[in-house]
Amino acid sequence: MIIAASVFASSLKIGNDTWSMGLSENDDDLLTWSIGYTQDIGRGISVFADMFSFTDRGSGKGDFFHKGRYDTTEIGALWNFDLPDPARLPVLLSGRVFGGLSLKGKFAGQASQNIIHRFFGIPEVDLPYPEKMQAFPEAAVAVESLWFSEKAVSVKASISGGYAMTSLFTGTSLSGQVSFHGVDGFVCADYVWRKQGDERIDRLWTGSVSGFGLGFGYNLGLMSFSFRFSPSTGRGYGVIAVDPEKFSERSWERTEIDFRLYKTMMTGFIDFYGTDIAWNADKWFSASFRCLYSGGYPGKGRAITDSYRMRRNYGIWMVGGEFGHDFGFVKLSVDIHAGISRWCVDRMTNIDPSPDAGNERIVDCVCPCASISAGISVLPEGFVVAGPTSIRLYVTGGCMLLTRQAGDALKKDLMHDEWTWHVADPFLGLGLEFGF
Repeated sequence: MIIAASVFASSLKIGNDTWSMGLSENDDDLLTWSIGYTQDIGRGISVFADMFSFTDRGSGKGDFFHKGRYDTTEIGALWNFDLPDPARLPVLLSGRVFGGLSLKGKFAGQASQNIIHRFFGIPEVDLPYPEKMQAFPEAAVAVESLWFSEKAVSVKASISGGYAMTSLFTGTSLSGQVSFHGVDGFVCADYVWRKQGDERIDRLWTGSVSGFGLGFGYNLGLMSFSFRFSPSTGRGYGVIAVDPEKFSERSWERTEIDFRLYKTMMTGFIDFYGTDIAWNADKWFSASFRCLYSGGYPGKGRAITDSYRMRRNYGIWMVGGEFGHDFGFVKLSVDIHAGISRWCVDRMTNIDPSPDAGNERIVDCVCPCASISAGISVLPEGFVVAGPTSIRLYVTGGCMLLTRQAGDALKKDLMHDEWTWHVADPFLGLGLEFGF
């Protein structure tokens, strides 16, 4: 079903709170994952089906302790249209109307999660679902104004409201958008009000997404990413969308910015997600930003003892540059970066929490860091094109220079039963490079 969606839908979306750029800690286990697809049918109309899986492994204490889960499936249509502008204002006014149906109950969310858990050797989840399925109508409307300062830069303000995800909501947002060689990106600030539901999961999830939020996103043609972060709760959620139809478009012309996404292994034990942005200033040098982040449960989520398990949230943000040369089929580069890192380790309740268990933060430190590495981009530019981007394979490896505080955090994460370099940690990464 997922493969069919990726082939025939104009957009396949997968969401997870792991994709956080290291900015959010996500100590909750509520919106576990989401998946959906959208199909454009013309005239500004698109139809979609989205599924969200909510999980509460066990939260609260004493009489307020609760565990359970439910899934929500949304089916609907979305209409985007331009509003008339008789006053001929220097803005573009548009509207968006959404209508559909939301089903709340048991929709294979736990079964799908456990398939992934079995594949990766993670303990399975067994939590009670609600006894009955519920159906809710959904509707929403939004009005947007888009102001262009030039063709590549714009500012958008929007007001929205409606009834979705089984609750009333209203929201306002202000975002800045930049387009470069056909690739769009945005940063935004918003305020969202949601009416809390009757169930405990509804109340906890609403509390984590209501209020002031910060977000950003980008669209690389084949792939787009968006992320919203709530500063008051420290929680965030990212969504990756893939559009296979972009392989049939060839609007790429040249590369001035390289955007890299990869997965890297540090100390031989901890997986990090990596994101690089390199601006090609000239033939030999590129200014660069690098972010590495890791979150979740070490040891594949198993309990360390009968009473607790560990959870990490690591973020590394660095600026620097790279020296390299493109030889056609491969591009070789040497990278030097420096910046800051944050290391958080929590001692949390067991895989099966109880009413008297609690959480304790045992590491929370911010310290400087640096790295030196080499990178190899494989395939000629323009050989594989999806819309405005040229796609290459990317391999990187090097050494991360960390302080003793960071080494201590790694030791506590690994429970002293694994070996690390402690200060100089080698890493190796593999992923994709998008040039635009």
